[in-house]
Parts: sequence; C-alpha cells; structure tokens
Amino acid sequence: MRRAVEGALSHVEDLSFPRRMEHLAALVAVAVPGVTGRTNRWKHCVTDVRNAFAHRSYGFLERARVPELIAVHQSLRWLLAGVLLLQTGVPPDELAARIEDHQPYILFRQQAREWLPRVFAAPADA
Repeated sequence: MRRAVEGALSHVEDLSFPRRMEHLAALVAVAVPGVTGRTNRWKHCVTDVRNAFAHRSYGFLERARVPELIAVHQSLRWLLAGVLLLQTGVPPDELAARIEDHQPYILFRQQAREWLPRVFAAPADA
C-alpha cells in the first residue's frame, strides 16, 4: 500500500505547496464532502498556517488563533484519511456515503463552521 500511495502522489512534489493542497482537495472532493469548505480560502488558510509554523512568525500561537489551528489540523486529518482510503480502492461515492453518516466527521464539520467560518460557513451563512 505504501508504494501505491507514494506512486500516486509522487507527481505532487513538483507543485508548490498551495497547488499541492488544491490538488489533494480535488482528489477527495466527492469522497469527503465539505472537508475543505471553500477550497480556495482553505488552501490560503492552510498555506498561511504552514508558513507561520515553519517560520514561527509572531502571533502564531496566540490564544485567539487556536480554533483556526484546530480546524486546519482536523481538515487535513480528514483530507489525508480520504486520500489514503481512495488509494486503497474505496469508491468515492461509497466513502462519501459512509463519512457523511460518521458522527466524528459530522462533529468536525459543525465545529469547523464555528471555528473557521470564513472557510467552512456555507456561502449563505457568511
């Protein structure tokens, strides 16, 4: 399985970080609905968090930012789990049906809307 995942994702290394995030989001769009909220905003948010962490910029761990960091962490967790499951052969529609009824995923989506509304709130809610 490791070789299959590495082989499938080997071309991703050629892309910039934001483009890799966009690519991964597209891979799971059907299988893990809503995992990236508004994908373009999510991509920018994940990139900002990554850069702040990598460069330890001022304010990275400010208390007010903790909900955003948790939302980003959890979205990446679900996204990568989706990528791995798809790589093992789980059909996207089957994964979507199961994950949308999975209580921890439902809770993630609810919390993400609260913690990072600019990314996860429905357009009508924003």
